[in-house]
Amino acid sequence: MAAEKLVEYRSVQHSAQSEASVYLTTDTAHVDLRFDNPLICCMRAGRKIMRVNGSEPFDFLPGETLFVNASMAMSIVFPEAAPERPAECMVIEFDRVELDRIVTRINASLRAKGHEERMELDWSNFAHLRQAREVQAQMDRIMHLYETETGALREVLIESAHCELVLRLLQAQEADLLKKRRRNTADTGLNAVVEAIVQHPEARFTSEELARVAHMSEASLFRHFKARYGKTPARFATAHRMSRAREMLADRSIKDVAHALGFTDVGHFSRVFHETIGETPSVVQRRNRSGRKLH
Repeated sequence: MAAEKLVEYRSVQHSAQSEASVYLTTDTAHVDLRFDNPLICCMRAGRKIMRVNGSEPFDFLPGETLFVNASMAMSIVFPEAAPERPAECMVIEFDRVELDRIVTRINASLRAKGHEERMELDWSNFAHLRQAREVQAQMDRIMHLYETETGALREVLIESAHCELVLRLLQAQEADLLKKRRRNTADTGLNAVVEAIVQHPEARFTSEELARVAHMSEASLFRHFKARYGKTPARFATAHRMSRAREMLADRSIKDVAHALGFTDVGHFSRVFHETIGETPSVVQRRNRSGRKLH
């Protein structure tokens, strides 16, 4: 773990193969960091503006997750932190060997169930997950284990929880975190469905249309899709559409964004955006614009 970590307050818990910390920042600041090991971060409160591995700046907000590989440069701005509203972030720092071992076990389990797909972590990249509530919930469970378990089974329970956390990450990240080698027909069909949704966020595909794209029945599509992505094709499409909306609000009006994404009613768009993102389009738009002024 690098020695250049700069935070106002930090509480830390240890296991044999990882370290879990909660960071509280109570003042505006600009911090540059590197960690020696891969880490998973969940934002709990407040706001950060981040650059990772030379990326463009982006907001890191409550409910979102970052996977950052070892030694990647992180530039972090805390534009709103204050004693009465601290920025709070939970971080689990892993031993890379343990992450590799977990992914190996996942691949072995997939093979045992007849899947030919192999999952590999892309160690040259990072992932910013905006719709990963299950990941954050699992992070909370792991922190609870760190804080409360003291018996002989503590390490086994934490290791099992880590495995589920990685599974949740793989399920949530869609295409950002993994390089996947896809070989079987069902997997190819799901890829085609995801590509159609991503390439045409304004479209409203019916279940029948997506089943034809996947070359499978509607029931099979629903079952296979939910098994991989943890949500139905319709919910996946909505999440992707709102993620695109969030990006587009940086330089377009709410009405323009709504119409570009296939909404005829701006009020309906705003309701769906709030239900999915947890904030209104106007709040996100103001934050995007203020973030640009900082840079």
